[in-house]
Amino acid sequence: MVGLAFGLFSAFIYAIRNLIVKTQIDELEGSVVMTYQTGVTVLLLLPVFHLYDAVPSAKAVPYLVGLGVLTTAVGHTLFLGCFRYFSVSTASLLSCIQPVYGILLGVLFFQEIPEWSAAAGGTLILAAVGIEALHIRKSNAPTTER
Repeated sequence: MVGLAFGLFSAFIYAIRNLIVKTQIDELEGSVVMTYQTGVTVLLLLPVFHLYDAVPSAKAVPYLVGLGVLTTAVGHTLFLGCFRYFSVSTASLLSCIQPVYGILLGVLFFQEIPEWSAAAGGTLILAAVGIEALHIRKSNAPTTER
C-alpha cells in the first residue's frame, strides 16, 4: 500500500513537472531542467542514505551510471525537448509506450512470454497512442475551402 501511495505521488509530481516545463521550454534546455531535477532529487534523498545501508558493489557501479545517464538523463532530456513540438498530453501518452517496448524486448531477448494482462495492457496503450496519432493528424490536416 505504501508503494502504491509513493507511485501515485511520484506520478503526480511528474505531471506537475511536465506542465511547468511546457510553459518554460522555450527559455530552458531539457538538459538544464534535468540538471535541476537531479540536484533537487539528490538533496531530497540524502537523508535516506542515513536510514539504509545501500552501497552498491563496485561491479554494479558502471551499470548504475550507464542506466542513470542513458535511460534517465538522456531519455528525459529528449522527452522534455518534445514539449517544443507536442502538447504535454501527447508527449506523455507517447512516452507510455515504453512498457510495450519492455515487453517486446523481454520476448525477443529472454523469451519471456507476457501474461494475458500484460498483453491486454499493451494493447490498450497501443490503441490510445493510435487514437492520439489519428487525432493529431486530423487536427493538423489542411482544410480546403472554396
